[in-house]
Amino acid sequence: MNNPDLNQIIQFFSQIQFWDIVKVLVSLALLIYVLVALVVLKQVNMMADVLDGQMNPAIKGVALFHLLGAILVFLIALVVL
Repeated sequence: MNNPDLNQIIQFFSQIQFWDIVKVLVSLALLIYVLVALVVLKQVNMMADVLDGQMNPAIKGVALFHLLGAILVFLIALVVL
């Protein structure tokens, strides 16, 4: 059997640095934020379908701009981190 021995496991985990873990966690947090922005956009669209008003297009635009901004920040973080 090819079971890694304890020294190989310890060597693998000793190569992981603190900032690598931080980078992964920040990327995951930004991905979750993009998902929240998608939910916000869906909720705004549902609200606009129910309520009639003059501000509906502006509110939809702000929600879409928010989503695009969240995606842009996520992509920049992937490049920088």
